[in-house]
Amino acid sequence: CMNLEYYIVEAFDSYGPTNNTEHQAQRAKVSKALALINADIYAFVEIQLGQGALAELAADLTKNTGRNFTYINDGSSIDETFTKAGFVYCSDMVTPHKTIQHNDTYLENRKKVQAFIEKATGEKFILSLNHFKAKSGGGSGANKDQGDGQGSYNAARVKEAQSILSNYPFYTSYFDDEDFLIVGDLNAYGKEDPITTLTDGGMIDLHRTF
Repeated sequence: CMNLEYYIVEAFDSYGPTNNTEHQAQRAKVSKALALINADIYAFVEIQLGQGALAELAADLTKNTGRNFTYINDGSSIDETFTKAGFVYCSDMVTPHKTIQHNDTYLENRKKVQAFIEKATGEKFILSLNHFKAKSGGGSGANKDQGDGQGSYNAARVKEAQSILSNYPFYTSYFDDEDFLIVGDLNAYGKEDPITTLTDGGMIDLHRTF
């Protein structure tokens, strides 16, 4: 799982690369790093809406690793440079199970859930990819910086964490599996409220477990 920090392939403006030359420099660095990681499934946040960014990342992985990569088409279209979360996977190794699910609590296109099956074993698991609201900005009311070290919009991030828990029974029922892995940029440290909301709700913090 990686935050690609505004991976934009077209409709450039002030966010991320401002032109194709800058994008190609970003692309070269990102593609090299992804190939060296050599994962079977990549879960990205801060990539451009639409399918162009995912298609490019999958094509570069195929070229640079000699394995076949493709992406989950979530049906979104370009809307300037507002970003989303998305999946790229090695079709030699895994296959998607059923259709991608969207959790648009607070922010759209930034929380996606997809199940995958490992071809070699038939084992299945559910991957919950999330990009919670950032700490930047003023916020107001409960989202104002409370001076407790958790920054602005902590209340929003807690609601996003709660939405994962509240939708968990649906995801496990829909995908017919109990193996549920939460990844992403949660914009919270290990003892902040969004994380403790998840662990208090029964999720296991694998960073601490291992």
